[in-house]
Amino acid sequence: MPRTYKACLIGCGRMGATIDDEVEGRDDSFIWQPFSHAAAAVACERTDLVAVSDVFAEKAEAIRKRYGAERAYTDYQEMIEKEKPDIIHWGIIFSVFPITVGAVLRRKAPRNATRASGVDSCDLHSNRTLKLDNASDF
Repeated sequence: MPRTYKACLIGCGRMGATIDDEVEGRDDSFIWQPFSHAAAAVACERTDLVAVSDVFAEKAEAIRKRYGAERAYTDYQEMIEKEKPDIIHWGIIFSVFPITVGAVLRRKAPRNATRASGVDSCDLHSNRTLKLDNASDF
């Protein structure tokens, strides 16, 4: 049986969690969905979205409920420390904070790989720092 990966989401805004609402109901929505990081994590059979974080507690809680995550945080570092995720979805526009965790994700699939297949496309490597690639490079 394939392994299920623990996933966490940093940033519960548009790309992190709500952009799916913009294409829902369109005739071509099947092309675009899942679109957000949270929707992709939930759509993939091999990931379990265990926690979400946002600086706004109300937003984090709403997205936790929407996607069935177990916990919501306002401090992403606390979330990473407590949850020890295998995968971190970085759903914000840019990253300015270093993150220290126990895995490095490396892109192995072509850039046009589907989001739902992302777990199959990555190798997890033991390390102390998570290498965060720009979303367009991942």
